[in-house]
Amino acid sequence: MLFRSLHAIWDFVYQHVQYKLDDPGYEQVRRPLRTWLDRKRGADCEDYSVFISSILLNLGVACWKFEYLDKAHETFERVFELQPENPDALRALLTVALERKDHTTAWTLFQHLATSKEVTSEFAFNLGLLLQQTGMNAEAADCYRIASNLAPDFAPSLLNLGHTLKALGKEEEARQAWSQDRKSTRLNSSH
Repeated sequence: MLFRSLHAIWDFVYQHVQYKLDDPGYEQVRRPLRTWLDRKRGADCEDYSVFISSILLNLGVACWKFEYLDKAHETFERVFELQPENPDALRALLTVALERKDHTTAWTLFQHLATSKEVTSEFAFNLGLLLQQTGMNAEAADCYRIASNLAPDFAPSLLNLGHTLKALGKEEEARQAWSQDRKSTRLNSSH
C-alpha cells in the first residue's frame, strides 16, 4: 500500500508542479504552500522533497488517527528518510513508538529530537512519566532534568526527578532535587 501511495504522490507532484532549477547562485527551499502557489513557475528537487514530505506527514497522521500504526510508522519513517532533521517526522515516529509501547525506540528518537532543540518542557516531562512507569528510570531522570532546565519553575519535574533518582539508589541527588522542588514551590507561591 505504501508503495502505491508513494507512486501516486510522486505522479501527482510530477503532473502538477513544474520542475525548474533555482537560478545559479541562488538556493531557495520553499514551504509546501509556496511550492503549490509557484507550481506553474516551477520548483526544484529540494522543494519537491519538502512538498512530498508534507503530504506524507499528513497521510501518516491520518493513518495514526485511524489506528493503523504500522502504516503510520511506515509513512513517518519515509518522511524521516527524506528529511532526517524534520522535527515533525521525529515527533510522529516517537508518538507511534510510544503507542506501540516500544519505549526503547521512543527514547532513541527523543534523544535525536533533543539534539535538534525541538523539545518543550511539557514534552520532556510527559516522556519522563512514561519512561518512569516502564522502569526506565535513568532515561526518565534525563527527561526530568531537561524539563526542569527548560522550565525551572515547574516543580513536578524536580519532584519526579527526585523519585527516579531515589529508585536508582542515588539518595543524595534525590534529596537535592526535592530541596530544589521545595524552593521552587515556595517561590511560585509567593507571587
